[in-house]
Amino acid sequence: QTLKSDATGGGRIALLGQQVENAGTIESPGGQAILAAGEKVYLQASEDPELRGLLVEVDVGGKAWNQATGETSSTLGNVTMVGLAVNQDGRAS
Repeated sequence: QTLKSDATGGGRIALLGQQVENAGTIESPGGQAILAAGEKVYLQASEDPELRGLLVEVDVGGKAWNQATGETSSTLGNVTMVGLAVNQDGRAS
């Protein structure tokens, strides 16, 4: 399965669930690209102006996987991958 998404102007793209996989392209040029896996995923805005994007936390379980064909990028923002197991086989920039 391939996902191609584009969020401009500081937008966010979030893949959230108990198991999250990316085999395509996720682009969030000025925002945040999130892969977060767990039974529960918690998102919170940061009170620190130096941090870009949301704070992300998960509880028990979960596998986040950027597969070998996966490309996750955020030129001026950030890429966040969180889970009990995080596999980074593709490209994250």
